[in-house]
Amino acid sequence: MSGEIHQLVSDLRRGDAIGNTVLRTRQALRRLGYKSEIFRETCTADLAAETFPAEDYLQISSPQQSLIFHYSIGSDLNRMAYALPDRIILSYHNITPPEFYLGIHDHLVGQLYHGRKQLACFADRCALAVGATEYNRRELEQLGFPRTGVLPLALDFDHLDIEPDPFIRAAYSDHRRNFLFVGRIVPNKRIEDLIKLYAHYKKFVSHDSRLIIVGTWRGFERYHEQLMRLLADIDLPHVVMPGAVDLNQLAAFYSVADVFCTMSEHEGFCAPLLEAMFFDVPVLARAAAAVPETMDGAGVLLQELNFAEAAEMLRLLAAPGLFRERVLEGQRERLARFRAVDIEARIESVIKAAEEGV
Repeated sequence: MSGEIHQLVSDLRRGDAIGNTVLRTRQALRRLGYKSEIFRETCTADLAAETFPAEDYLQISSPQQSLIFHYSIGSDLNRMAYALPDRIILSYHNITPPEFYLGIHDHLVGQLYHGRKQLACFADRCALAVGATEYNRRELEQLGFPRTGVLPLALDFDHLDIEPDPFIRAAYSDHRRNFLFVGRIVPNKRIEDLIKLYAHYKKFVSHDSRLIIVGTWRGFERYHEQLMRLLADIDLPHVVMPGAVDLNQLAAFYSVADVFCTMSEHEGFCAPLLEAMFFDVPVLARAAAAVPETMDGAGVLLQELNFAEAAEMLRLLAAPGLFRERVLEGQRERLARFRAVDIEARIESVIKAAEEGV
């Protein structure tokens, strides 16, 4: 193959699901024979030299070429992409409903609201729109996109196959069961429900446990303050919130975890579920949004949030035995299925469908 297929993304950072997908997609496109670069509004310092400002794309834009536009929030980039003459392949990474952030982050509420409004405008502008999950694809279909598909996230876990931080491993390798959450500390993740579940476990199941909540709350200080007040009100000890961590520290937290637990109410995919499977940690999750699809029959899903039943499930998952081993075996099979997906072939088929209009 030959020609050019570039990517346009609002924000690019190594380590998160969108960033890793964009970087692996560039790699795949180049292997397929395309000239391919990444154009972004913002990025972390380590990616500045190997990517280009979004406005630079205007110099090479052409109606003869396809452009993969990663859509994730309301921004000026959406208007720029809409006006381009290129054949647009819209890659939708889901937009959290703004209601989750009312009273917490008013500026973001506006961005999310306008992002969802602007998304609908692309229905007649794209040659093809793809979601990372069937959940995302259905949302596109409901918004009126006539041609949709699923293109799985191009994730690998090589960045986590590193030496875990020895100090964290030593600090948390004691007699306590470690229950781990990884993700941004934001309202749709329902960290308050996770805390209440842990409080129930602590009171009625076992005191010898610890809840570790890893992730940044930058920009969501108001929500973090609410969580701190909740912890104080119920006088709940042994809850650790280290904030943002580096990759060696993250690997260490996964390595000491007995169970990965999330009560999130809205996910377009939820990469930490698969990260936990990569570290062979059993997963307990709320069956909401795209989570059941990401789990794909693995782990344990809570159809309803009953703290007594969920706490008992935590006990079963954390204890060595047949139940835990069966769950882990199911997760290993799920991870193997995910990693077996031929991303290059899927990307190639998406490009062909967009270019042929079929």
